Amino acid sequence: MLSTDLIDRLKRRAASPDSRTDAPSQSPETSLLGGALKIVRVGLDGEPPPGPAPLPPPASPQDVATAEDSLGFALPEELRQLYRGVADGGFGPSGGLASLERVATRYRYFLANPPGEGGQEWPRHLLPINLSEPGADCYDRASGRIVYWDEESLADGPGDDVWERSFRIEADSLSTWLETWLSSPPMAETLSQDMEALALESLRRSLAHWRAMTPEQRAEMGLPEEGWEKELFGHLGVDLEGL
Repeated sequence: MLSTDLIDRLKRRAASPDSRTDAPSQSPETSLLGGALKIVRVGLDGEPPPGPAPLPPPASPQDVATAEDSLGFALPEELRQLYRGVADGGFGPSGGLASLERVATRYRYFLANPPGEGGQEWPRHLLPINLSEPGADCYDRASGRIVYWDEESLADGPGDDVWERSFRIEADSLSTWLETWLSSPPMAETLSQDMEALALESLRRSLAHWRAMTPEQRAEMGLPEEGWEKELFGHLGVDLEGL
């Protein structure tokens, strides 16, 4: 059983588009704007892309019953808690949990289309629950563990040993898997830090280029020898002496 506290913390993190999964909610680019280093979002046409899809509502009893009819077995109680207590997918590690409908559809597809390179059948006790592509995090109905299936590793050959190695234990329980995710910083926060570091490094390289010039060369560019750094980069609001 999942604790009420865990469900509550999952709901809080899932409430924000920037933290509900490990996938960025929009495509980021780094820019130096407005006197400071910032992360800006742009679409293919140069305009900000539309916001992320809203979080689905919690699964209803009918959603659960429909999924169970499709699967041919009852969902483990802790999965029922998760889907009914937080949302019908769209949150969690990697790309987030799939909806119950998609979980059932993908499970039936794997059973009908053995994915092993040598025709190995999909393990019936593994329920693919997330949106990772390729591969999947799966709930092991036999043990309650989370097992990762590395689909890309199948390129090593059709043998049974390759097939067996494509599965590895990700966590000893669903709660442990979710707790690990909750303890990690949201992807948007990590991405922002990475992009800012890249922008600073770009600025360092640009400064090094201008500093390597002679005063005469900078003068040819119309820059005063005193205060040329501020003239070029002062609008960024960055401490240039520290770079």
